[in-house]
Amino acid sequence: MQKIMKFLGVEKSKKWGLKFLAALPAPILIVWLQPFGLDQRQSLLVAALLLTLVWWSAGIVAKIPASIFLLLSFVSLEAAPLRTVFSFPLSETFFQIILTYIFSRGIVNSGLIEKLIEPRLFRWCKTPVKVMAAIVILYILTIYIIPQPLARLIIITNIMDAFLKETDLPEESRAVLMFTGFTFYTVVNIALLDADIIMNSAAVAFGGQNISNLQWAKYMLVPSAVYGGLIFGLHILLFKKQLWGLKVKSKSDFHPARQLSGKEKLVMAVIGITVLFWMTSAVHGISPVLVTAIGTAVLFLMQVIKPKDFLAVDVSTLIFLTAAFSIGGAMKGSGVADKIFGQIHFIFPSDFGITYLLVITLVAMIMHMILGSNVTTLSVVTPGLLVLSEGLMSGQMLVYILIVAVSFHAILPFHNVSIMIGSSKGYYPSNYVSKLGLAVTPLVFLAIAGIYYPWWRLLGLK
Repeated sequence: MQKIMKFLGVEKSKKWGLKFLAALPAPILIVWLQPFGLDQRQSLLVAALLLTLVWWSAGIVAKIPASIFLLLSFVSLEAAPLRTVFSFPLSETFFQIILTYIFSRGIVNSGLIEKLIEPRLFRWCKTPVKVMAAIVILYILTIYIIPQPLARLIIITNIMDAFLKETDLPEESRAVLMFTGFTFYTVVNIALLDADIIMNSAAVAFGGQNISNLQWAKYMLVPSAVYGGLIFGLHILLFKKQLWGLKVKSKSDFHPARQLSGKEKLVMAVIGITVLFWMTSAVHGISPVLVTAIGTAVLFLMQVIKPKDFLAVDVSTLIFLTAAFSIGGAMKGSGVADKIFGQIHFIFPSDFGITYLLVITLVAMIMHMILGSNVTTLSVVTPGLLVLSEGLMSGQMLVYILIVAVSFHAILPFHNVSIMIGSSKGYYPSNYVSKLGLAVTPLVFLAIAGIYYPWWRLLGLK
């Protein structure tokens, strides 16, 4: 019985019981009142989603059983076809995440991190703020080295985790810096089209646009750099207790760059070839999943990856991601998203201007808060907003606005896949996400109106 209670996350305490009961009234009211013109089935779907979100965010029920509950709700209520509900485990991204977890363990096991990167990090990263800057620089430098965005995220955050564990920073400071590693991954990704080949490409496709890498950089790179600088400063301000006035010191006194052995050079060659094939996937057409699988197999044969390293795959995270990715498809497939979107048509101004841009941003952010998945949110709102804004603004500008509105903004971990991965692995508490997300919310509107739009007008984008 105790094992079952532990699996469910159930606690024998009055406090837990009160939290569990407090989560019930809102879902019950949704089923009873059926708001937004929802029918009974749709109300049950929204209620199940809301209850699961509360369980996730408050930790009332453990992630695995809460995720299974949501998936079973979607299946039993026939929210969408099974292929839609289980789109994540049926996608290449699912297998890429699994393989990247294992492949990155091979990189850690090889010792190359300690020998090549960590000594340089210790020489340059004398303060937590410099660690933050190093994280941003690593993401920028590896955009074209590791084109698969989630692979880039996992590898770089593993590097920073290994580095921070060798420092004498307090646990809270390490948690904040790891949180930085996951938040700035998303900030960097909006600056260049190739930085996120999944979401950015999807946004362009949903908008029916033909945007090249140079065009995206022309309109997004400079304002995103300014926006990123503001988020960087806000991050320091919000977590100044954990960041400001501290020095980064190693647990050991000396971190020289060491010579590589013959085997280590061979391992480095395997990793380098794998990265090269990732970089040139558009040329040779070989799937990044297959490339990662071959690289992982070679490292396993070289005994760099051990059988125990296959346990590095976080099953809890994969189940959590499966449920989170199913939300958008289920809400759209059941008609819930369309009904909620239809309720907000009247708020759009009749003329184009700053107010119109801010309303689009608000709509996108609201839908993102409901649907969770960035890509699904874009797939839902882009077609409707294209029709509403026809003749008032270009589809290209709309794509850029929606990317800024949904890509970085997150109140709960499930609102952003990268932040969700970090939270699920226990790198930082989920309240960090809400703390930064609530502060960033007004900044998103200010960035659209005061940074991005003036830059687009300067360049003649309408």
